[in-house]
Amino acid sequence: MEQVEISNAAKEVLCLCEYFDPKINMKIPENFLLKLKELASTSNIIVGIDYKKKLTEQNISETAKDILALIYYSYIAKPEEKIKIKEGEEKMGSLGDYLMEELSLKTSFTIPIGGGIPVPQSAVTTWVIMAIVVLLCIIFVRNLKVIPEGPQVYVEALVGFIYNFIGGLVGEKGKRYIPFLGTILIYLGCANISGFFRAKPPTKDLNVTAGLAIISLFLIIYSGIHEKGLKGYIHSYVEPMPMMAAINILELFTRPLSLCMRLFGNVLGAFVLMELITHIAPAIVPLPFSCYFDFFDGLLQAYVFVLLTSLFISESIE
Repeated sequence: MEQVEISNAAKEVLCLCEYFDPKINMKIPENFLLKLKELASTSNIIVGIDYKKKLTEQNISETAKDILALIYYSYIAKPEEKIKIKEGEEKMGSLGDYLMEELSLKTSFTIPIGGGIPVPQSAVTTWVIMAIVVLLCIIFVRNLKVIPEGPQVYVEALVGFIYNFIGGLVGEKGKRYIPFLGTILIYLGCANISGFFRAKPPTKDLNVTAGLAIISLFLIIYSGIHEKGLKGYIHSYVEPMPMMAAINILELFTRPLSLCMRLFGNVLGAFVLMELITHIAPAIVPLPFSCYFDFFDGLLQAYVFVLLTSLFISESIE
């Protein structure tokens, strides 16, 4: 820390000491005040203290705030207040360590091939989601009837929603991509709401969202080439004028990047908030928040991801 910064902070603290009650100032050792005056003697700043404002509302430097906190803890605070301050610091430290531990990408196990292939937790959660979805598909498609009843009603409603939602975006030419986009929608929906069941959402791993974005990029390119042919697709980048080629190419890669970061940022943000709430008030408080962040927001992010991908495909095949 620069000497000038310390000198300026010392001068701010001395000016603020005039703000204190004389009884409080008497608790501060004289040699400590003399040291502050020595440091402040080299400062050239003009300290403006508004005595009508509270101490916490004063416009002072962070260094001055640190010195004031040291003075309060060392000379003014009562023993019971010091205990509370120390407990608060320990709690904040443990909370920070807890969050860093939860946000770290953990390896579930290592496949003993070569030097070992680490399998991240996000991959294991994805496999579990895949297994559950496949199992539910096997259960629900058994004994299908012409007139649906029971679970078949809900399955057909879900399939109808996916076809109507995506089909309305990609149009007649893009119907061939509905099964893939529908699969992504189901996977993302399940992955994002997995946090409600105290699992770690795979989509809080940037590798997962980046992988989905890259798949979307290749699908967008493939759809354009399939519809227009290679020559026609390449020519579309110089429309409406050749000088637009660079912008069109840049746009091609920024779209998947925006998909990736939007999904990752929203899921990670919701995960951090839920972990904070759970750590601070672990009893009943997290439940309504989890219903929003894990269910509503999780399903909304899956919807937005597929919505934007469908729009990009629709634009590519026009």
